[in-house]
Amino acid sequence: MADRISEIKSLLDRLAYQLTEELEAQREEIQSLKERIEELEQRGEGLSSEPMRAGGAGNTYVAPSSPFGQTERPYGSSLDEDTFTDSQEEEYINDAPLSPSSTLADVYPEDNPDKYGTYAPEKPDEEPAPVRRPFSYTPSASEPLFTVTDLNDVHSAPRTTVSDLFAERNTIADVAQSKTPTWMVDIPGPKVEMIQSALTFNDRLTFIRELFDGDSEQFNITLDRINETSTFDEVVSDMRDAYPEWDEGSPLVYRFYMEVRRRFRD
Repeated sequence: MADRISEIKSLLDRLAYQLTEELEAQREEIQSLKERIEELEQRGEGLSSEPMRAGGAGNTYVAPSSPFGQTERPYGSSLDEDTFTDSQEEEYINDAPLSPSSTLADVYPEDNPDKYGTYAPEKPDEEPAPVRRPFSYTPSASEPLFTVTDLNDVHSAPRTTVSDLFAERNTIADVAQSKTPTWMVDIPGPKVEMIQSALTFNDRLTFIRELFDGDSEQFNITLDRINETSTFDEVVSDMRDAYPEWDEGSPLVYRFYMEVRRRFRD
């Protein structure tokens, strides 16, 4: 503890010594500035009190001593003669006589066309307008001018009935239904020996609730039947007979049959 106090005391002594030296240096700098200011003030008083010596035509003005040396020039030299005030310059400009031949027409030539002529800007060359030729058409002798339609032929044409529209609609539905489902052609997952191993717990719950009306026993019987069946087409035929209400285009039926196909994959 004593060593720590001694170290802090030594540090404070060094700081005090440094501050003392800095204060002394600032004090000397301030004193030097004061002396410089006094010297400049004395030189300014000498400039203001220096008299001008007059001696007639040869009078000269002696500039006081300065750091740049003394310069002498005759009093009233050309430098003073060429110096004008603002009022003298204005009088000189206003009193300047105009030339007798100077007129506004000389200043603005466009106002005097008799002397200077008129100015017309050059216009670009205009392209000639295209020549329009009259349209003419001469029909051939074999081409009839008008086509006459027999009104009896128009009314005798077969008209589309509502039954025809429904028949066409049924035909489109049959074509859509006869289209091969995607779960018949898509590639299934890896092959499994038992259909139960292909289904997750969530798959079982979803299929029982949505496809088998919540009957888990019937669901398990169906899986056993699938394991005993030899071909996938036979499974599809049995399922269509047992559950004709299934929508084979729904995503849920697609998932079910894709898992079943894993049992019959080569």
